[in-house]
Amino acid sequence: MPFRWLAIVSICILLAQDIHAQPKVAKPENSPEMPPQTQHISGHELDAAPSREEQLHTLMKMIADMKTHLATLEQQAESTTNPEKKKELQKESENLTKEIEELEIAFGELATGGKSIASLSLREEQFDWQKGIQALVRPLFDSLKRMTQRARDIEKMTIQQNQYRAQKKMATDALAHLQKLLPQVKKPAVKRKLTALQKQWQEKQEEAQNQLDRLKIQLEQTAIPAKTSYKRFIETFKEFASGHGLTLMLATGGFILTFFLFTRLGQLISRSTRRGQKTKNRPLVQVIALLIKILAVIASLLVAALILSALGDWLLLTVLFLITILIAWGLRNSLPHVIKEIYTMLGMGSIHEGQRIMYNGLPYRINTLNIYSILENPLLRGSTVYIPLSYLIDMNSRPPALHEPWFPSRENDFVILDGDIFGKVLTQTPENVSMQVLGAIKTYATTDYLALNPRNLSQEGFAIPIVFGLDYSHQGEIIETIVPQLHTFLTEQLEQQAFYPHMESLMVDFNEAAASSLNLLIVASFTGAAAADYWAIRRCLQRSAVSACNRYGWGIPFNQLMVHIAPTEA
Repeated sequence: MPFRWLAIVSICILLAQDIHAQPKVAKPENSPEMPPQTQHISGHELDAAPSREEQLHTLMKMIADMKTHLATLEQQAESTTNPEKKKELQKESENLTKEIEELEIAFGELATGGKSIASLSLREEQFDWQKGIQALVRPLFDSLKRMTQRARDIEKMTIQQNQYRAQKKMATDALAHLQKLLPQVKKPAVKRKLTALQKQWQEKQEEAQNQLDRLKIQLEQTAIPAKTSYKRFIETFKEFASGHGLTLMLATGGFILTFFLFTRLGQLISRSTRRGQKTKNRPLVQVIALLIKILAVIASLLVAALILSALGDWLLLTVLFLITILIAWGLRNSLPHVIKEIYTMLGMGSIHEGQRIMYNGLPYRINTLNIYSILENPLLRGSTVYIPLSYLIDMNSRPPALHEPWFPSRENDFVILDGDIFGKVLTQTPENVSMQVLGAIKTYATTDYLALNPRNLSQEGFAIPIVFGLDYSHQGEIIETIVPQLHTFLTEQLEQQAFYPHMESLMVDFNEAAASSLNLLIVASFTGAAAADYWAIRRCLQRSAVSACNRYGWGIPFNQLMVHIAPTEA
């Protein structure tokens, strides 16, 4: 635009110079003198500015000349082989093209009285994100500024008060010094100068004192409330309740109501979808419920924002917007994790409902796979746990095997731990297992209890093996005679015991020929109902075997050592 008007002004000046610089035509000798009136008119015409038509003609001529020059430059650029020269010509052509465009616009503006067709084109406003953020948070800062105005005014006046006190002290010190110096001065000129300086310092002192008095009154009026705290609290509360408080209450109510309606709608959809649905379709129902919850949050935020916008509370709207942005920014890294959770809920992950999973070293059954999944071990008391799905998506589950136990024991079962620790299970939870051992209660951590390899006597029954040895003197009769006799005798003895009804079988057979004895193997099998008599059964079998030896005269060997002595020479 400056170039266009500069071109127009330059053209006007050149035209004016051409008119005034025309040479005077020589007057013929025989020509009559022109009358003064005619000479005056001619001079007025020479001083007149060029017409609008002449200006437009001049611009057209300049545009035509520049276009001719542009065509010449383009021809030279096409014909030259020097890259640098060609680049220079192309740059000059671009500059000349811009000048031609400026002159074309100037021609149009001159013809239309300053109007330009180029100004009719739509201008795209460039987005400035800094200005956008400033416009967004300005209401928040303005409100905070109003809320802290009183404290900031007090702080400002206190700082000014300290400054004027320092000025007053400086003026007082200067006046004191001048008061001592004036009596000592003898020269009138110096004394007059010092007197004027003293007057200036006195004015500064008075000005500082006046400012201190003013600030003192203002501080008293600002710092000391004119009304009681109770009345001020009531007025502040009324102002808040009729302003931001009312808006906040309405926006919060809209948020809660919308969220409740969507949540209720999701529950109705889930119930209607689950009716008649198979178990394999449950993941789809869960995903629908999750999407409805997300939609409920988004719709609730939109309703709250619409209420704030309709009531014109830009402060709370800005706060809501910033909170939403912060939450979205905080969740940006969680999006891949959420997608993985949705895949898992759809049954496309590594864990599935109804399968077996190891959690904290214990087997659990996945009852429900949801945002908060439900795990349960049916044999542990209080084992139902609610676990966030995010804790489980990296684990693996598998279908349980047929008759696979969820725990090696149940409450009131009798077990034997490593080290022949025999006891009755009283309680078992995911944290501890309590047992009654030798009349006392002993508690193990559940993982430690499993590490001791418990043998359950109560579930599938048990067998008690006993190895009993006889002397080698019975070698000829031990298989054919002693084994049947011992079996019969043990059966008679066991029939007299209270646990005999729970015995399933009794086996007596030859086991091995040991170094010092011929060993028999006695195995008595019982159901789990006899588990409490485990040690009594062992003692009964040992006692009955010894009684049989006493009755039938069987010798019980002991460890022997045979020493061969070489004969001595006579």
